[in-house]
Amino acid sequence: MFISKVRVIRFRKVPAYLNSNEHISIEMVLVDDKGAKIHATIRKQLIHMFESKLEEGHVYEMSNFSVFPQSGNYRTTLHPYKLVFHLRTKVTVAESPDISQFGMNLTSLAEIGAFTQDGR
Repeated sequence: MFISKVRVIRFRKVPAYLNSNEHISIEMVLVDDKGAKIHATIRKQLIHMFESKLEEGHVYEMSNFSVFPQSGNYRTTLHPYKLVFHLRTKVTVAESPDISQFGMNLTSLAEIGAFTQDGR
């Protein structure tokens, strides 16, 4: 079983097109301790299971999810894959000060100064 420790840096309930009181999914951006970001989706049928367990800014250990290729023109991250939650997906609160609070990686002035036109 694969377990991933991540911070939820964006959490959004997507309203239904014709009824803003109804939600069709939860969309999240997750970041790990290496700063890698990935999109995660919880479909409508499972919202009731996870909406009270997840909160933006908190760290969780997650397991039993699927990984699919990212598709479409709208992408929240540059990652080629996305995570999809299932009925068996497990989410538990965790601690990890090593995971960025905002999902940003800072670059030193020396690194910026060393950057050239061709990217080397």
